[in-house]
Amino acid sequence: MIYSDGIHIISSISIDHLHEFCKTIGIKKCWYHAGSRFKHYDIPKKMRKDFFEKYKMVQKVSSRDIVKILKKEE
Repeated sequence: MIYSDGIHIISSISIDHLHEFCKTIGIKKCWYHAGSRFKHYDIPKKMRKDFFEKYKMVQKVSSRDIVKILKKEE
């Protein structure tokens, strides 16, 4: 499953799943935060406005929920 708080994107399946999804929707690898504790992509500002309307398969969650999901993956 792909999750987002409208700023960050994560996957509960795998990092490869996350990379593939972001590549498919046109988010460049430079938006990936590999060095952070919780690996994620940032959504470019130009994509944020209509993100959830355009990508209905993304589950909208809070920032707090993103951390909870990623902690379960550790």
